[in-house]
Amino acid sequence: MADYSSYVTIQVSKLVPQLTLGNARANSGSYDPQPPQTIEPGTTANFQLHDPSGPYGSDGSVSYNGQGISLSAAYACPYWSSNTGEVGIGGNGGFVADWYVQAGDDGYWMRQQVPGRGHPLRLFVAVRAASEPVVGPPG
Repeated sequence: MADYSSYVTIQVSKLVPQLTLGNARANSGSYDPQPPQTIEPGTTANFQLHDPSGPYGSDGSVSYNGQGISLSAAYACPYWSSNTGEVGIGGNGGFVADWYVQAGDDGYWMRQQVPGRGHPLRLFVAVRAASEPVVGPPG
């Protein structure tokens, strides 16, 4: 059976304050592992939104907050329609998020765009201070 899961990686630089989970929503599917309650500076969090059995796919979102920063990410790898993804960052303006999406197993990462087709969906988010260099996709 095809995998319509959404795999999410959030990498946080050492200059970013601790991020605390505000909300984790699974509109379709279930998290395993769950999004972590906190993401410490200089660490990486990985979690997966599994697609349920049947013709549905995965659809969910998370939000994290820290001192002077808020981060949101929404992602979907639906069975019948196009993939979607979006990352937002707010706060005092001192932080940015570089994000990339891969759909399928071709190894190609799109910067701040979402391939309409392909599964599973992989979202990579690198949160950094605005003064730090841009972070590229994994691999």
